[in-house]
Amino acid sequence: GRVYAWELLRDARATDMIVFSACNTRRPPTTSFTERRRIEHRSLAAFATRAGVPRILSTLWEASDDTSQPFMETFYSEVARNPRDVARAVQQAKLRLIRDFGTDPYFSANFVLVARDVSSIQ
Repeated sequence: GRVYAWELLRDARATDMIVFSACNTRRPPTTSFTERRRIEHRSLAAFATRAGVPRILSTLWEASDDTSQPFMETFYSEVARNPRDVARAVQQAKLRLIRDFGTDPYFSANFVLVARDVSSIQ
């Protein structure tokens, strides 16, 4: 069946962070740039922001499993090592992508950490 954003985020204030690892979770479901700007608030990550989630890791565009898997492996490994320093976990995961796939930002810039408060990312 269908799962709606409001169902996922019903208890969002009780969570410390949400990770959207699917493609395009920061972008609303449309292809027109003008239309996207008008309805930007409809992305999954935007719903999470409005629901009060303090930290959200999301993606800007489609990515292959070849890059998403190593990113997530490194990210979760780093978070397990130091749960308070999520920004460093994202940094280390991006550095792994740069090492494995080169410096083209297409691979590493897709993953974006957004925090309500800068102190919540460290």
